[in-house]
Amino acid sequence: MTTKAKIGNRARDLMSADVVRLDPSTPIERAIEILDENEISGAPVTDADGRLVGVLSARDVTRTEHVRSGRIEANRGDFSMSNPAGDGEEDESNEDLVLGREDFSPAVAGADTVGNWMNRHVVTVDPDASVRLLCRKMYEEHVHRVIVAKDGNVEGIITTFDVVRWVAERSSH
Repeated sequence: MTTKAKIGNRARDLMSADVVRLDPSTPIERAIEILDENEISGAPVTDADGRLVGVLSARDVTRTEHVRSGRIEANRGDFSMSNPAGDGEEDESNEDLVLGREDFSPAVAGADTVGNWMNRHVVTVDPDASVRLLCRKMYEEHVHRVIVAKDGNVEGIITTFDVVRWVAERSSH
């Protein structure tokens, strides 16, 4: 009887340990920039002691109640981001064009912080949790990321992409 090399099947085997963390006092505009700069759609929120207090995702920022309450304004209009050919100051002109419109509003209104927008219901798993358990939690909670935490401290993050990668690597063995 031959045994295949065992591929790890615990949360710690799938998680990314290099986690972008947000502070509750960070202005929401800056948090959105951080998510964009790191090409991620969400991040755990930790307090000054590094304890997990929430999670902020693109979905949290764009929830319908934010639009209804006026925190985010969705304006319809014909926005043209192009300039006439040969204009050497394209980037500045595009920004001026958008910001100068009467019906333009920033994506986020006000000086709110991450703490005001974050979701306090954080789906977590222990580093030793099985892949089956973490997948079940993602499915039942309808989330695309699970925070791997031990005693309230973030150890990593697992996204749906991490699970897909794990399945693909496992099926190739």
